[in-house]
Amino acid sequence: MKGFDTNWLNARRAKNAANVEQNRAALAAGPTKPKRKTPRQSRHAESQLQQQCVTWFRIAHKQAIIFAVPNGMHLAGGAKQRAIQMQRFKREGLLPGVSDLVIVHAGGVAFVELKDDDGTQSKEQMAFESAVGALNQGYFVVRSFDEFRKIVNQIKLFG
Repeated sequence: MKGFDTNWLNARRAKNAANVEQNRAALAAGPTKPKRKTPRQSRHAESQLQQQCVTWFRIAHKQAIIFAVPNGMHLAGGAKQRAIQMQRFKREGLLPGVSDLVIVHAGGVAFVELKDDDGTQSKEQMAFESAVGALNQGYFVVRSFDEFRKIVNQIKLFG
């Protein structure tokens, strides 16, 4: 072929051969432990789950109320400005450990904490769960949309 760059083709073949050898070596070494998600990846996964749950709930259960508690917000500004904002939020009622979602229904209130597969509750979240349980209200840790749907359908939403 006139004008065809055989150097590029040969370089590409060599790179492909190296990739094949690298993949063979990885397979021969056996399975590796999966990497843990970074905090940012976990927040993103939990955010997507929360959006899916809220959207479905608002369509399927118009008689009840669901809302989010933005305890994980990121504050703007320098360290001093963030400290001032945080103090104001605490005076306004910010409570560390409060669940991600609150469902208000005819039978009471349910609190839903969303976690990805690797997520664990903080000490504050566990303390909040205990306080909610002492008040005989529902508290649920949810890891998937199907689990959320199943729990919501088991709650007596209408008294």
